[in-house]
Amino acid sequence: MTSMDSEHSQEPDQREQQPVAPIAPLGAEALYRTLVEQIPAATYLWDVSRGVDNATLWVSSRLREILGFEPEEWMADATQWFAHVHPEDRQACIGETKRTIGSGQPFKMEYRMLAADGRVVWVLDQATAVGRDERGHVLVHQGILLDITERKR
Repeated sequence: MTSMDSEHSQEPDQREQQPVAPIAPLGAEALYRTLVEQIPAATYLWDVSRGVDNATLWVSSRLREILGFEPEEWMADATQWFAHVHPEDRQACIGETKRTIGSGQPFKMEYRMLAADGRVVWVLDQATAVGRDERGHVLVHQGILLDITERKR
């Protein structure tokens, strides 16, 4: 073995011994929330255990940028979501939501929402069941709400 071979053969061992910045003290939840807040869409957890009239368990602060509403408003009032779906899209959105809750299939739909300032905002809403009861009924949807208004023009 040449001295060069010897140097290269030790590199993996030396890399393994390099100190790694500890992330455990930061907390997995804090890291996850920081990551989620960087996504250019509103992310959410929605309780669907009793159908479409359930509460938003959590929604990211991007909701403020997309629609102008405070996330806390939506988490405090279960009617906020569908109340702000454009009237012409509301029944289709409710129908698709019911279908996906009942079937357990992912939800994906483009529809219009009414922003706090009255603007019409086109969104792509995608959600997946992440919590089920012992009979397989969907309890929680995890999803994203992406502003696609520019694409729709």
